[in-house]
Amino acid sequence: MANHPSPKPSSKKHVLVVDDDPDNRGSLAMLLAAKGMHVSQCESGKSALAELSHFKSIDLIVSDVSMPEMDGVEFAARAKELRPDIPLLLLTGHDSLVDQVIAQGSMALLKPYEPERLLGLVEEMFARAR
Repeated sequence: MANHPSPKPSSKKHVLVVDDDPDNRGSLAMLLAAKGMHVSQCESGKSALAELSHFKSIDLIVSDVSMPEMDGVEFAARAKELRPDIPLLLLTGHDSLVDQVIAQGSMALLKPYEPERLLGLVEEMFARAR
């Protein structure tokens, strides 16, 4: 029998992590969860858009840019169509994409990054969204 918590409103921030690489996705989810955040994970932009349209409790999205089918830049643009107010942090190893990410209203973090830098940006984004 599954253990379901009572349906009380949560004060935990809900972060959606999007990355096609299961190791990267899992590591990022563990890092955020260790800081007390509720984390959902998706392996593609398409599945993340479905998650975003079904769960209004998502407070922030952290997504990789390099993904097959729908890259993170396209995903971010489509996510903003669904939820214009949602903060997005896109992770990229290509500095040539940073301007494009910022132009569409998202934040960018170049890989490789220190976990503390990512967590600091996430907290900053939550503070701005208040």
